Amino acid sequence: MDATTSTIRRSRAETHAAAGEPGLADTHWRAVLEEDPSDTEAAIHVAAFALMSGFPRNALVYVCLAIRHGRSDAETLRLAYRCCIALEGDRPDESASDEVPEGRMIDHLVACSAAETEEILWPEARRLLLRLVETLSMERKGSSWPEGAETGDNPPLQDGQAVQELAGRVEAAFEGREQDEETAATLSALRLDHAAHAAWFRLGWSLLRTGHAALARDVFALCSELVPESISYRLYLGRALSANAEYDLAYSVFDELRNMPSRSKTDEYHLAEAEAAKRSMITRLILMTRDAVNDGDVARAWSIYELIRHHPVVQGDPSVEARILKASLDQVLEAHREGRGDVLPLAAAHLDREPDNIAAQQIIGMALMAEGRFVEAVPYWESQAEQLPDNALAHLQLAKCLERAGQKVRARESARVALELDPDLKSASIIYSRLTPGDGEG
Repeated sequence: MDATTSTIRRSRAETHAAAGEPGLADTHWRAVLEEDPSDTEAAIHVAAFALMSGFPRNALVYVCLAIRHGRSDAETLRLAYRCCIALEGDRPDESASDEVPEGRMIDHLVACSAAETEEILWPEARRLLLRLVETLSMERKGSSWPEGAETGDNPPLQDGQAVQELAGRVEAAFEGREQDEETAATLSALRLDHAAHAAWFRLGWSLLRTGHAALARDVFALCSELVPESISYRLYLGRALSANAEYDLAYSVFDELRNMPSRSKTDEYHLAEAEAAKRSMITRLILMTRDAVNDGDVARAWSIYELIRHHPVVQGDPSVEARILKASLDQVLEAHREGRGDVLPLAAAHLDREPDNIAAQQIIGMALMAEGRFVEAVPYWESQAEQLPDNALAHLQLAKCLERAGQKVRARESARVALELDPDLKSASIIYSRLTPGDGEG
Protein backbone atom coordinates (compact mmCIF):
# COMPACT_ATOMS: atom_id res chain seq x y z
CA MET A 1 0.00 0.00 0.00
CA ASP A 2 1.50 3.34 -1.04
CA ALA A 3 1.36 6.43 1.12
CA THR A 4 -1.65 7.86 -0.73
CA THR A 5 -3.71 4.69 -0.34
CA SER A 6 -2.77 4.47 3.33
CA THR A 7 -3.85 8.06 3.88
CA ILE A 8 -7.17 7.39 2.16
CA ARG A 9 -7.76 4.28 4.29
CA ARG A 10 -7.01 6.21 7.46
CA SER A 11 -9.28 9.05 6.44
CA ARG A 12 -12.14 6.68 5.71
CA ALA A 13 -11.60 4.85 9.00
CA GLU A 14 -11.77 8.12 10.91
CA THR A 15 -14.85 9.22 8.97
CA HIS A 16 -16.72 6.00 9.73
CA ALA A 17 -15.70 6.18 13.38
CA ALA A 18 -16.98 9.76 13.64
CA ALA A 19 -20.24 8.66 12.00
CA GLY A 20 -20.75 5.97 14.63
CA GLU A 21 -19.86 3.10 12.29
CA PRO A 22 -17.07 1.31 14.18
CA GLY A 23 -17.39 -1.88 12.13
CA LEU A 24 -16.65 -0.08 8.86
CA ALA A 25 -13.86 1.87 10.54
CA ASP A 26 -12.36 -1.41 11.72
CA THR A 27 -12.39 -2.77 8.17
CA HIS A 28 -10.23 0.11 6.96
CA TRP A 29 -7.86 -0.06 9.94
CA ARG A 30 -7.38 -3.78 9.31
CA ALA A 31 -6.54 -3.03 5.68
CA VAL A 32 -3.88 -0.56 6.81
CA LEU A 33 -2.48 -3.09 9.26
CA GLU A 34 -2.47 -5.91 6.72
CA GLU A 35 -0.21 -3.89 4.46
CA ASP A 36 1.99 -2.60 7.30
CA PRO A 37 2.02 -4.73 10.49
CA SER A 38 4.28 -2.16 12.15
CA ASP A 39 1.56 0.51 12.03
CA THR A 40 0.90 0.79 15.75
CA GLU A 41 -1.96 3.27 15.40
CA ALA A 42 -3.89 0.81 13.25
CA ALA A 43 -3.11 -2.02 15.66
CA ILE A 44 -4.49 -0.04 18.60
CA HIS A 45 -7.70 0.82 16.72
CA VAL A 46 -8.23 -2.82 15.72
CA ALA A 47 -7.58 -3.88 19.32
CA ALA A 48 -10.10 -1.37 20.66
CA PHE A 49 -12.81 -2.60 18.29
CA ALA A 50 -12.11 -6.25 19.15
CA LEU A 51 -12.40 -5.45 22.85
CA MET A 52 -15.62 -3.52 22.29
CA SER A 53 -16.96 -6.51 20.34
CA GLY A 54 -16.32 -8.87 23.25
CA PHE A 55 -13.08 -10.49 22.08
CA PRO A 56 -10.49 -9.41 24.68
CA ARG A 57 -7.97 -12.11 23.80
CA ASN A 58 -7.96 -11.07 20.15
CA ALA A 59 -7.72 -7.46 21.27
CA LEU A 60 -4.68 -8.22 23.37
CA VAL A 61 -2.99 -9.86 20.38
CA TYR A 62 -3.14 -6.51 18.57
CA VAL A 63 -2.08 -4.58 21.67
CA CYS A 64 0.98 -6.84 21.89
CA LEU A 65 1.65 -6.25 18.21
CA ALA A 66 1.70 -2.51 18.87
CA ILE A 67 4.02 -2.94 21.86
CA ARG A 68 6.34 -5.16 19.82
CA HIS A 69 6.71 -2.32 17.32
CA GLY A 70 7.51 0.26 19.98
CA ARG A 71 4.16 1.63 21.14
CA SER A 72 4.23 2.67 24.82
CA ASP A 73 1.78 5.37 25.77
CA ALA A 74 -1.15 5.89 28.12
CA GLU A 75 -3.67 4.68 25.52
CA THR A 76 -1.79 1.41 25.07
CA LEU A 77 -1.52 0.96 28.82
CA ARG A 78 -5.23 1.51 29.40
CA LEU A 79 -6.20 -0.79 26.54
CA ALA A 80 -3.86 -3.54 27.79
CA TYR A 81 -5.29 -3.14 31.29
CA ARG A 82 -8.88 -3.35 30.03
CA CYS A 83 -8.01 -6.48 28.03
CA CYS A 84 -6.59 -8.18 31.12
CA ILE A 85 -9.59 -7.21 33.24
CA ALA A 86 -11.96 -8.50 30.56
CA LEU A 87 -10.01 -11.76 30.28
CA GLU A 88 -10.33 -12.20 34.03
CA GLY A 89 -14.04 -11.68 33.56
CA ASP A 90 -14.80 -10.40 37.03
CA ARG A 91 -14.70 -6.59 36.97
CA PRO A 92 -16.44 -5.26 33.85
CA ASP A 93 -17.28 -1.90 35.42
CA GLU A 94 -13.68 -1.10 36.26
CA SER A 95 -12.47 -2.27 32.86
CA ALA A 96 -14.61 0.40 31.21
CA SER A 97 -13.65 3.16 33.63
CA ASP A 98 -11.32 5.98 32.71
CA GLU A 99 -10.79 6.81 36.38
CA VAL A 100 -8.41 3.97 37.24
CA PRO A 101 -5.06 5.50 38.28
CA GLU A 102 -2.17 4.75 35.98
CA GLY A 103 -0.17 3.30 38.85
CA ARG A 104 -2.86 0.74 39.59
CA MET A 105 -3.05 -0.26 35.93
CA ILE A 106 0.71 -0.80 35.80
CA ASP A 107 0.67 -2.82 39.02
CA HIS A 108 -2.13 -4.96 37.63
CA LEU A 109 -0.23 -5.68 34.42
CA VAL A 110 2.79 -6.71 36.48
CA ALA A 111 0.56 -9.05 38.49
CA CYS A 112 -0.91 -10.58 35.34
CA SER A 113 2.56 -10.99 33.85
CA ALA A 114 3.68 -12.80 37.00
CA ALA A 115 0.95 -15.42 36.71
CA GLU A 116 2.13 -18.82 35.49
CA THR A 117 -1.28 -19.83 34.19
CA GLU A 118 -2.00 -19.21 30.51
CA GLU A 119 -5.72 -18.84 31.12
CA ILE A 120 -5.20 -15.09 31.06
CA LEU A 121 -1.87 -14.42 29.33
CA TRP A 122 0.34 -16.48 27.09
CA PRO A 123 4.15 -16.23 27.53
CA GLU A 124 4.74 -13.74 24.72
CA ALA A 125 2.00 -11.48 26.05
CA ARG A 126 3.51 -11.55 29.54
CA ARG A 127 6.89 -10.60 28.11
CA LEU A 128 5.52 -7.72 26.04
CA LEU A 129 3.38 -6.32 28.84
CA LEU A 130 6.43 -6.26 31.08
CA ARG A 131 8.25 -4.37 28.33
CA LEU A 132 5.42 -1.82 28.27
CA VAL A 133 5.57 -1.44 32.05
CA GLU A 134 9.34 -0.98 32.05
CA THR A 135 9.23 1.59 29.27
CA LEU A 136 6.52 3.59 31.01
CA SER A 137 8.44 3.41 34.27
CA MET A 138 11.42 5.05 32.58
CA GLU A 139 9.33 7.65 30.75
CA ARG A 140 7.16 8.51 33.74
CA LYS A 141 9.47 8.04 36.66
CA GLY A 142 7.36 7.39 39.70
CA SER A 143 4.03 6.94 37.91
CA SER A 144 4.04 3.18 38.40
CA TRP A 145 3.78 3.35 42.15
CA PRO A 146 0.70 2.46 44.11
CA GLU A 147 -2.28 4.76 44.12
CA GLY A 148 -1.58 7.90 46.10
CA ALA A 149 2.05 8.37 45.06
CA GLU A 150 2.73 11.61 43.25
CA THR A 151 4.27 11.63 39.81
CA GLY A 152 8.02 11.98 40.13
CA ASP A 153 8.11 10.51 43.64
CA ASN A 154 9.46 7.07 44.43
CA PRO A 155 8.72 4.88 47.44
CA PRO A 156 11.38 5.37 50.11
CA LEU A 157 14.06 2.70 50.19
CA GLN A 158 14.96 1.58 53.69
CA ASP A 159 18.67 1.14 53.01
CA GLY A 160 20.09 2.93 49.99
CA GLN A 161 23.51 1.34 50.34
CA ALA A 162 22.03 -2.15 50.48
CA VAL A 163 19.97 -1.45 47.35
CA GLN A 164 23.06 -0.14 45.59
CA GLU A 165 24.93 -3.31 46.50
CA LEU A 166 22.03 -5.46 45.32
CA ALA A 167 21.98 -3.62 41.99
CA GLY A 168 25.69 -4.34 41.64
CA ARG A 169 25.15 -8.04 42.33
CA VAL A 170 22.37 -8.16 39.74
CA GLU A 171 24.56 -6.43 37.15
CA ALA A 172 27.36 -8.91 37.88
CA ALA A 173 24.99 -11.86 37.45
CA PHE A 174 24.16 -10.72 33.92
CA GLU A 175 27.74 -9.93 32.93
CA GLY A 176 29.18 -12.35 30.43
CA ARG A 177 25.73 -13.63 29.52
CA GLU A 178 24.09 -13.00 26.21
CA GLN A 179 21.48 -10.33 26.83
CA ASP A 180 18.42 -9.77 24.72
CA GLU A 181 17.25 -6.26 23.97
CA GLU A 182 14.66 -6.28 26.75
CA THR A 183 17.11 -7.37 29.45
CA ALA A 184 19.53 -4.66 28.40
CA ALA A 185 16.70 -2.10 28.52
CA THR A 186 15.64 -3.33 31.95
CA LEU A 187 19.17 -3.01 33.32
CA SER A 188 19.28 0.51 31.90
CA ALA A 189 15.99 1.32 33.63
CA LEU A 190 17.42 0.08 36.90
CA ARG A 191 20.51 2.24 36.54
CA LEU A 192 18.28 5.28 36.10
CA ASP A 193 16.04 4.48 39.05
CA HIS A 194 16.80 1.95 41.76
CA ALA A 195 13.19 2.18 42.92
CA ALA A 196 11.78 0.96 39.58
CA HIS A 197 9.98 -2.06 40.95
CA ALA A 198 8.85 -3.35 37.54
CA ALA A 199 12.46 -3.47 36.37
CA TRP A 200 13.51 -5.26 39.55
CA PHE A 201 10.72 -7.77 39.06
CA ARG A 202 11.65 -8.47 35.44
CA LEU A 203 15.27 -9.14 36.42
CA GLY A 204 14.26 -11.22 39.45
CA TRP A 205 12.05 -13.31 37.22
CA SER A 206 14.96 -13.93 34.86
CA LEU A 207 17.33 -14.73 37.73
CA LEU A 208 14.93 -17.24 39.27
CA ARG A 209 14.46 -19.02 35.96
CA THR A 210 18.21 -19.29 35.42
CA GLY A 211 19.03 -20.80 38.80
CA HIS A 212 20.07 -17.68 40.76
CA ALA A 213 17.59 -18.38 43.56
CA ALA A 214 19.43 -16.54 46.35
CA LEU A 215 19.83 -13.38 44.30
CA ALA A 216 16.24 -13.60 43.03
CA ARG A 217 15.11 -13.90 46.65
CA ASP A 218 16.77 -10.60 47.53
CA VAL A 219 15.34 -8.92 44.44
CA PHE A 220 11.77 -10.04 45.16
CA ALA A 221 12.18 -9.02 48.80
CA LEU A 222 12.97 -5.51 47.56
CA CYS A 223 9.97 -5.60 45.20
CA SER A 224 7.77 -6.51 48.16
CA GLU A 225 9.22 -3.61 50.13
CA LEU A 226 8.56 -1.18 47.28
CA VAL A 227 4.99 -2.37 46.69
CA PRO A 228 3.91 -4.08 49.93
CA GLU A 229 0.33 -4.61 48.75
CA SER A 230 1.42 -6.64 45.71
CA ILE A 231 0.40 -10.29 46.01
CA SER A 232 2.46 -11.13 42.92
CA TYR A 233 5.70 -9.83 44.36
CA ARG A 234 5.24 -11.68 47.64
CA LEU A 235 4.32 -14.87 45.79
CA TYR A 236 7.54 -14.69 43.81
CA LEU A 237 9.47 -14.02 47.00
CA GLY A 238 8.01 -17.25 48.37
CA ARG A 239 8.95 -19.08 45.18
CA ALA A 240 12.52 -17.83 45.38
CA LEU A 241 12.83 -18.77 49.05
CA SER A 242 11.54 -22.24 48.27
CA ALA A 243 13.96 -22.59 45.36
CA ASN A 244 16.73 -21.57 47.76
CA ALA A 245 15.65 -24.34 50.20
CA GLU A 246 14.51 -21.77 52.80
CA TYR A 247 11.25 -23.60 53.26
CA ASP A 248 10.29 -22.19 56.64
CA LEU A 249 10.65 -18.62 55.40
CA ALA A 250 8.82 -19.50 52.18
CA TYR A 251 5.95 -20.99 54.18
CA SER A 252 5.79 -17.84 56.29
CA VAL A 253 5.57 -15.63 53.19
CA PHE A 254 2.90 -17.83 51.60
CA ASP A 255 0.96 -17.85 54.87
CA GLU A 256 1.02 -14.04 55.10
CA LEU A 257 -0.75 -13.87 51.75
CA ARG A 258 -3.91 -15.20 53.43
CA ASN A 259 -4.47 -11.78 54.96
CA MET A 260 -3.94 -9.80 51.76
CA PRO A 261 -7.05 -8.73 49.82
CA SER A 262 -7.50 -10.14 46.33
CA ARG A 263 -8.09 -7.44 43.75
CA SER A 264 -8.30 -9.58 40.62
CA LYS A 265 -8.62 -13.09 39.29
CA THR A 266 -4.84 -13.14 38.87
CA ASP A 267 -4.52 -12.46 42.59
CA GLU A 268 -6.90 -15.35 43.20
CA TYR A 269 -4.68 -17.65 41.14
CA HIS A 270 -1.68 -16.54 43.16
CA LEU A 271 -3.44 -17.03 46.49
CA ALA A 272 -4.51 -20.52 45.43
CA GLU A 273 -0.93 -21.29 44.43
CA ALA A 274 0.31 -20.08 47.82
CA GLU A 275 -2.10 -22.39 49.65
CA ALA A 276 -1.03 -25.32 47.46
CA ALA A 277 2.62 -24.52 48.15
CA LYS A 278 1.94 -24.54 51.90
CA ARG A 279 0.29 -27.94 51.68
CA SER A 280 3.22 -29.36 49.74
CA MET A 281 5.70 -28.05 52.32
CA ILE A 282 4.10 -29.44 55.48
CA THR A 283 5.82 -32.84 55.46
CA ARG A 284 9.16 -31.24 54.65
CA LEU A 285 8.79 -28.72 57.49
CA ILE A 286 7.84 -31.42 60.00
CA LEU A 287 11.01 -33.27 59.02
CA MET A 288 12.94 -30.03 59.46
CA THR A 289 11.73 -29.77 63.07
CA ARG A 290 13.02 -33.29 63.70
CA ASP A 291 16.37 -32.49 62.12
CA ALA A 292 16.67 -29.35 64.22
CA VAL A 293 15.91 -31.32 67.40
CA ASN A 294 18.50 -33.93 66.48
CA ASP A 295 21.02 -31.13 65.93
CA GLY A 296 20.24 -29.66 69.35
CA ASP A 297 18.71 -26.51 67.85
CA VAL A 298 15.45 -26.46 69.80
CA ALA A 299 14.86 -22.76 69.12
CA ARG A 300 14.83 -23.35 65.37
CA ALA A 301 12.63 -26.43 65.72
CA TRP A 302 10.12 -24.42 67.72
CA SER A 303 10.15 -21.46 65.33
CA ILE A 304 9.29 -23.81 62.46
CA TYR A 305 6.61 -25.51 64.55
CA GLU A 306 4.99 -22.17 65.34
CA LEU A 307 4.65 -21.51 61.61
CA ILE A 308 2.78 -24.74 60.96
CA ARG A 309 1.11 -25.52 64.28
CA HIS A 310 -2.38 -24.59 63.04
CA HIS A 311 -2.18 -26.73 59.92
CA PRO A 312 -4.58 -29.72 60.13
CA VAL A 313 -1.77 -32.20 59.48
CA VAL A 314 0.23 -30.88 62.43
CA GLN A 315 -2.79 -30.59 64.69
CA GLY A 316 -3.53 -34.23 63.96
CA ASP A 317 -0.03 -35.31 65.00
CA PRO A 318 0.68 -34.30 68.64
CA SER A 319 4.08 -35.99 68.47
CA VAL A 320 5.48 -33.00 66.53
CA GLU A 321 5.02 -30.64 69.47
CA ALA A 322 5.79 -33.29 72.09
CA ARG A 323 9.16 -34.10 70.53
CA ILE A 324 10.25 -30.46 70.60
CA LEU A 325 9.00 -29.84 74.15
CA LYS A 326 10.84 -32.91 75.43
CA ALA A 327 14.09 -31.75 73.84
CA SER A 328 13.53 -28.26 75.23
CA LEU A 329 12.96 -29.50 78.79
CA ASP A 330 15.92 -31.87 78.55
CA GLN A 331 18.12 -28.86 77.79
CA VAL A 332 16.78 -27.05 80.86
CA LEU A 333 17.31 -30.03 83.16
CA GLU A 334 20.83 -30.59 81.86
CA ALA A 335 21.76 -26.94 82.42
CA HIS A 336 20.30 -27.12 85.94
CA ARG A 337 22.20 -30.29 86.84
CA GLU A 338 25.46 -28.82 85.58
CA GLY A 339 24.85 -25.46 87.28
CA ARG A 340 25.32 -23.61 84.01
CA GLY A 341 24.72 -19.89 83.67
CA ASP A 342 22.30 -20.34 80.77
CA VAL A 343 19.73 -22.21 82.86
CA LEU A 344 17.50 -19.15 83.33
CA PRO A 345 17.15 -18.20 79.63
CA LEU A 346 16.67 -21.85 78.68
CA ALA A 347 13.98 -22.36 81.31
CA ALA A 348 12.27 -19.06 80.42
CA ALA A 349 12.22 -20.08 76.75
CA HIS A 350 10.67 -23.39 77.70
CA LEU A 351 7.95 -21.67 79.73
CA ASP A 352 7.12 -19.56 76.69
CA ARG A 353 6.51 -22.84 74.87
CA GLU A 354 4.81 -24.65 77.75
CA PRO A 355 3.61 -22.07 80.33
CA ASP A 356 2.32 -24.60 82.89
CA ASN A 357 5.41 -26.79 83.00
CA ILE A 358 6.11 -27.40 86.69
CA ALA A 359 9.73 -28.47 86.35
CA ALA A 360 10.70 -25.34 84.43
CA GLN A 361 8.91 -23.13 86.96
CA GLN A 362 10.73 -24.81 89.84
CA ILE A 363 14.11 -24.45 88.16
CA ILE A 364 13.55 -20.76 87.45
CA GLY A 365 12.37 -20.19 91.01
CA MET A 366 15.44 -21.89 92.49
CA ALA A 367 17.82 -20.14 90.09
CA LEU A 368 16.39 -16.73 90.96
CA MET A 369 16.62 -17.46 94.68
CA ALA A 370 20.24 -18.54 94.27
CA GLU A 371 20.95 -15.13 92.73
CA GLY A 372 19.10 -13.33 95.55
CA ARG A 373 16.28 -12.23 93.25
CA PHE A 374 13.49 -13.18 95.65
CA VAL A 375 10.90 -10.68 94.43
CA GLU A 376 11.22 -12.04 90.88
CA ALA A 377 10.97 -15.60 92.17
CA VAL A 378 7.62 -15.03 93.94
CA PRO A 379 5.34 -15.50 90.87
CA TYR A 380 6.97 -18.82 89.99
CA TRP A 381 6.46 -20.26 93.48
CA GLU A 382 2.94 -18.84 93.61
CA SER A 383 2.19 -20.75 90.44
CA GLN A 384 3.72 -23.87 91.97
CA ALA A 385 1.60 -23.52 95.11
CA GLU A 386 -1.54 -23.14 93.01
CA GLN A 387 -0.76 -26.09 90.75
CA LEU A 388 0.50 -28.29 93.61
CA PRO A 389 -1.62 -27.28 96.63
CA ASP A 390 -0.56 -30.40 98.56
CA ASN A 391 3.16 -29.88 97.99
CA ALA A 392 4.69 -28.61 101.24
CA LEU A 393 8.00 -27.68 99.60
CA ALA A 394 6.28 -25.37 97.11
CA HIS A 395 4.60 -23.47 99.95
CA LEU A 396 7.89 -23.38 101.88
CA GLN A 397 9.79 -21.85 98.96
CA LEU A 398 7.03 -19.30 98.50
CA ALA A 399 7.27 -18.43 102.20
CA LYS A 400 11.04 -17.89 101.90
CA CYS A 401 10.66 -15.57 98.91
CA LEU A 402 7.79 -13.61 100.44
CA GLU A 403 9.71 -13.07 103.67
CA ARG A 404 12.79 -11.81 101.82
CA ALA A 405 10.51 -9.62 99.71
CA GLY A 406 9.14 -8.03 102.89
CA GLN A 407 5.66 -9.54 102.65
CA LYS A 408 5.67 -11.00 106.16
CA VAL A 409 1.95 -11.68 106.60
CA ARG A 410 1.77 -13.67 103.39
CA ALA A 411 5.07 -15.39 104.20
CA ARG A 412 3.72 -16.50 107.60
CA GLU A 413 0.56 -17.88 105.95
CA SER A 414 2.56 -19.85 103.37
CA ALA A 415 4.77 -21.25 106.15
CA ARG A 416 1.66 -22.26 108.09
CA VAL A 417 0.27 -24.15 105.08
CA ALA A 418 3.63 -25.89 104.59
CA LEU A 419 3.60 -27.01 108.23
CA GLU A 420 0.07 -28.32 107.97
CA LEU A 421 1.12 -30.43 105.01
CA ASP A 422 4.40 -31.55 106.63
CA PRO A 423 4.72 -30.87 110.41
CA ASP A 424 8.35 -32.05 110.34
CA LEU A 425 9.43 -29.34 107.89
CA LYS A 426 11.91 -27.44 110.11
CA SER A 427 12.49 -24.51 107.75
CA ALA A 428 8.76 -23.82 107.64
CA SER A 429 8.57 -24.00 111.43
CA ILE A 430 11.42 -21.52 111.82
CA ILE A 431 9.84 -19.01 109.41
CA TYR A 432 6.44 -19.37 111.05
CA SER A 433 7.85 -18.86 114.55
CA ARG A 434 9.94 -15.91 113.47
CA LEU A 435 6.98 -14.15 111.88
CA THR A 436 4.28 -15.00 114.40
CA PRO A 437 4.90 -12.04 116.76
CA GLY A 438 4.38 -9.54 113.89
CA ASP A 439 1.13 -9.10 112.00
CA GLY A 440 1.97 -6.40 109.50
CA GLU A 441 3.88 -6.07 106.30
CA GLY A 442 7.51 -5.14 106.84
